[in-house]
Amino acid sequence: MQTLFSRLLDLLRHELGLYHQLLDILYHERQVLIDRRIPELSGFVRQEEKIIYQIEQAEYARDDLLTQLLSYPEFDSKPLNASTLIDFAEEPLKSEYIGLFDQVKQVKTEFEYVNQTNQQLIQSERDYVHFLMEQVTKMNEPGDTYVDDGNLR
Repeated sequence: MQTLFSRLLDLLRHELGLYHQLLDILYHERQVLIDRRIPELSGFVRQEEKIIYQIEQAEYARDDLLTQLLSYPEFDSKPLNASTLIDFAEEPLKSEYIGLFDQVKQVKTEFEYVNQTNQQLIQSERDYVHFLMEQVTKMNEPGDTYVDDGNLR
């Protein structure tokens, strides 16, 4: 069973590394949004798609390992979550799991922050584009500053 715990820990480390890569891309996207270099976003989206595919594959492998762990009687009717894994892992794996899950919490918090910031930047960009579109469509409309005879209202 500890061999499965070790393999699962390695897989979780790999998956966490993928999430760090995704987080780096989100930080780059934020800078692109701030600098209004919008056409560059498509390259980041392609990178994100590749990493998300790798994360998906890692999750399938993780599900397989968790299914194998469930075959042990110790896990009968217990949820396979972080607490359970920590409880059943032996040292030094137990300490490594604790450290890993702490890192996962930090990455989750960072993702929430960066996603919220990027979402606000995208909304700001949308508002700006909407404002510009309104200004362009009003260019041929008569203004209300001057009357037909050229006098100021």
